Amino acid sequence: MTRSRLTLLPLLGIAFACPTAARADLCFRYQKSGGGTLVAKNARLPAPNACESLAMFEVEGKEGPSTKGLEGAATGSICTDVAGATVIFHYTYDGCLGPGSYFESATCRLKLQNGALPTTFGGCRGKANQSDFHDDSAILSTCDMQVPNDTAALCVIRPGFSHDDKD
Repeated sequence: MTRSRLTLLPLLGIAFACPTAARADLCFRYQKSGGGTLVAKNARLPAPNACESLAMFEVEGKEGPSTKGLEGAATGSICTDVAGATVIFHYTYDGCLGPGSYFESATCRLKLQNGALPTTFGGCRGKANQSDFHDDSAILSTCDMQVPNDTAALCVIRPGFSHDDKD
């Protein structure tokens, strides 16, 4: 029995030493224009020339009231270029809190720091509620966030859009 355990230890060491094998929470936010932080739980930065799908939730940023979001969620994808120097990140976001509804989608290119996070510079171009925008303050980093413990009715307790069941 001791022999099989010793054989397994070097394999575990290789798995944990590989940076693309490590999973953590990935956080995306705009540093200047405000809004919340999008969090992808247990995600990873892909290896060079590879992509991953992401499911994200929004949390309020720790930087103050300008980083309050709309308690929304997003889906997206993240790719690392063949050189391992740039992340290509795309997201589609729907806000939960009203009044009204909020929709945003963007594609970002973010420069990696020697192939690792946090990113050092990034630019995004997209649409927010039918209006074009671009932002050069985007940052992607690792983080440790919990899925918010909210009420199930959070999206409907604020006035705004209502989906009536009409025949």
